[in-house]
Amino acid sequence: MVASLALIMFAGCEENTTVLQSETESYTYRYANVELIFNFDSIFGEQLTLNNANAMPVGVYVVDNNNPDLVVFTDNWTWNGSTNTTTDINFSEGQELKVIIVIYSQEGILAFPIISLLGSNFLSGLEDTWIQEKHEEVIILQ
Repeated sequence: MVASLALIMFAGCEENTTVLQSETESYTYRYANVELIFNFDSIFGEQLTLNNANAMPVGVYVVDNNNPDLVVFTDNWTWNGSTNTTTDINFSEGQELKVIIVIYSQEGILAFPIISLLGSNFLSGLEDTWIQEKHEEVIILQ
């Protein structure tokens, strides 16, 4: 069972903050048919699963909110209807994570060969016309 306990909008800032609490060892964050599951108790250690149920592909970038150089997870392209699970991550309870989700446009789909070459720091290389929607939110895992 996952409950979003707080949604706070900071004045003059478009960034949301959500506190996720769980009775288990996993936390689920959802936005626009994109689901991120932070699991502390997998047999592999910390694990993050990205599920994309959008009609369009997405890119996801997760960093430590207090240290943006600490990249927790990055996936520049997950096709619609796809899942990506990784265990090569490091996050902890109480950590503030900045989640950035990019939903690609039709032009973005055409630019897939370019986007796929951008690598883990793909956000800085994206053109505005490739993005249908961009969402940023800080989440706290408690």
